[in-house]
Amino acid sequence: MGVSLGSLERVPRLRPAQGWAGDSDPSNLAAVAVRLSALAGAGLLGIIAIVALVALGMVPAMRTAAGAVEIDLSTGTAEALPDLDQRSIVYAADGSVLAVLHDEVDRRVVALEEVPAHVRQAVITAEDRKFYEHPGYDVEGIGRAFVANARARSVTQGGSTLTQQLAKANFVGGDQTVQRKIDELLHAVALERRFSKDWLLERYLNQVYFGSGAYGIAAAAEEYFQVDPENLTVEQAALLAGMIQAPSDLDPRRNPAGALARRNRVLAGMAEEGYLPLDEVEPRQAVPVIVVENIPRTSSQPYFVEAVKDEFFRTSAFGEDRQDRIDRLFNGGLAIHTTLDPRMQAIASDVVKNQFPEAGGPTGAIAAVDPRNGRIMALHGGSDFTTQQFDVARLGRRQPGSAFKPFVYAAALEEGFPSSMTLQGRSPAYFDDVPGWSREDNGVRNYGNSSYGRLDMREALVRSANTAAAQLMLLVGTGPVLDLSARMGIDVEAMTQGVHNPSIALGGATRGVTPLEMASAFGTFANDGNYLPPHVIDHVKDAAGNEVYVAETRPERALEPEVSEVIVDIMQDVVSRGTGTRARLSGWEPMGKTGTTQNNNDAWFVGSVPVLSTAVWMGHVGRNVPMRGVTGGSVPATMWREFMAAALEGVEPVAFVHSGGGAEALEVRAELDVPDLRRMDEAEALAELTELQLVGRVSSVASSSPAGTVVWQSPREGATVTKGATVTLGVSTGRPPRPPPRPEPSPDPSEDEPDSSGAPGDAPTVRGSPGPPDAPLAPPPPRESRPPPEAGLPTPGGAG
Repeated sequence: MGVSLGSLERVPRLRPAQGWAGDSDPSNLAAVAVRLSALAGAGLLGIIAIVALVALGMVPAMRTAAGAVEIDLSTGTAEALPDLDQRSIVYAADGSVLAVLHDEVDRRVVALEEVPAHVRQAVITAEDRKFYEHPGYDVEGIGRAFVANARARSVTQGGSTLTQQLAKANFVGGDQTVQRKIDELLHAVALERRFSKDWLLERYLNQVYFGSGAYGIAAAAEEYFQVDPENLTVEQAALLAGMIQAPSDLDPRRNPAGALARRNRVLAGMAEEGYLPLDEVEPRQAVPVIVVENIPRTSSQPYFVEAVKDEFFRTSAFGEDRQDRIDRLFNGGLAIHTTLDPRMQAIASDVVKNQFPEAGGPTGAIAAVDPRNGRIMALHGGSDFTTQQFDVARLGRRQPGSAFKPFVYAAALEEGFPSSMTLQGRSPAYFDDVPGWSREDNGVRNYGNSSYGRLDMREALVRSANTAAAQLMLLVGTGPVLDLSARMGIDVEAMTQGVHNPSIALGGATRGVTPLEMASAFGTFANDGNYLPPHVIDHVKDAAGNEVYVAETRPERALEPEVSEVIVDIMQDVVSRGTGTRARLSGWEPMGKTGTTQNNNDAWFVGSVPVLSTAVWMGHVGRNVPMRGVTGGSVPATMWREFMAAALEGVEPVAFVHSGGGAEALEVRAELDVPDLRRMDEAEALAELTELQLVGRVSSVASSSPAGTVVWQSPREGATVTKGATVTLGVSTGRPPRPPPRPEPSPDPSEDEPDSSGAPGDAPTVRGSPGPPDAPLAPPPPRESRPPPEAGLPTPGGAG
């Protein structure tokens, strides 16, 4: 559609048959004027003004190859102007500003009524005194510019109106050609017919460049005076208005004298136009030019703002691809409201800084999530963004140690193992067919090599027995454990890098987990088994104030409520009487788990109350350095308590909500019948028990049956047991029992009768039964293929 000079109809193309011989030939210029005068909607004076510009050299003519000047009067539409790029603002949950984001253009669009009259008057005085009178072009202004340029023998004034400047910036560009200048005038006329003067002035005030990266009056007021436009003084307004002519040359920071002279001319012009009383001019001109220093704008929470950017770029609602989302974030004028609680953030920072006041040593990271909705309340992953831009709380993957055990126990419950099943807690324990856990690899040891007897799930987790967790992992299998972990928010592939092995039960993952993942996953336990993805963006509004995005907070069922209830109950014991007693909170009954990796390189405490789930990590950023004497139950548990106590100040304690039947309901589901294993080969019988998730114990029995054949079992076939129960198998040695010794002669004939008790002779040898501390355990084979030795299984031995 062409530019409308009346009713938005297309403008016909005008090409002179003879062309013009030159831009200074009066006869040809007159012919141009006659031809252009046919476009009566533009006004004859306007067309003559264009011809004058060409004639006087203010706009050089565009020549064809034949030497003739060619002017095209077809132009684009002026029905609408493109949206202005403007900065986006990131807000904390309390409405405070966290960051201002923009690309090359730093702009904040404001309504005209937000700009005081004296600011508008200063701009009109400096740039277009007849703005409210002309139809888009000002013949007098062009004349003044012509005189000035003729005297200077160069182009020192342009003569363009505000409307022409808008046309130039939005439609035709800055090429110095006749065609471009005519296009500019035509667009200016169309803009004047399409929009009101106030609308055009508002657009101009928001679009024009003031130097130092500031576009628009709001950004300029902030850049030079740290105020909103409504608080600009008359002198400040005149200074900014004067800078529009040449923002770089009249920069008050680099050229204060030139900026002062230009400001004073604007003040005098305002008096000439009747905007200022004459007696105020000199006093105002005497006011010195004072601007603020050019201080680069920085975020108050740079790590959190980086998390906002990352989430924005990953959210499809903000654009079709990453580049679209980048453009919208930095140029879309969005108001991004986040979940950050500034008070909790300050508490987290203080806890870490107070614990680790000096750089170079160990440090800490804290991630806190509201388990009820997934809102990330605080993230402290570094103290100095300029030297360490890596956010440990959100991105730092480290070995979790025993803090990962709750996922193993939850998977066991989900698979039908009852919490009452017993596990061997002696240390060390050897699993000769598991690389890294064999006798040659020093086996699996509890922290401090503490040795326990048989433990049920509760006691095994409360005491954080590594040997018990290792047995349970072999019974459950890595698949169910990793599947459950993924449902609870752990990025399994990032954690394992594809290496799925039993050592995960003890925190021996290839890359590890992040504090944020752990806080979110434990929040799933706290939220009755319902998972909500952690998020930092709560809602977003566009430049017009319309809500364009709201975070999804519908929970996903990650594990059954009965399972969650049992794990929470056990982890409450971890805090009240187990390895996490330093995390006790007055008035609350928190649940949590300690974690310490091999050689004490990493130490964790992860725990939750119903309204806040928090993970604390301690270690060295980017490297493994032993921290002698540090366990998850020491410094991290103390830091967790300090953070939680301050963060929950004033919050009424509440108890965990459970919707399931707890351990009793799980016990009923765990019942199954023992199969008939007699006459099976030992390996076949153990494999069937493993498939049923029962523990097989082998007792060697002297028997004439083929060696390796099961000759008896206990409990008998058909007996009802629970998953994880032990079934003892009597396996033939292939050698018949030795005959009993002949009895000594007895005077009493009755004593010569044979013994009818059925005793088998030699006592059976039980493989895998409790014995001395170094006796090898013989659990059933794991439910999944074992990894090859080169999988790199660590030798577990971390603290609880």
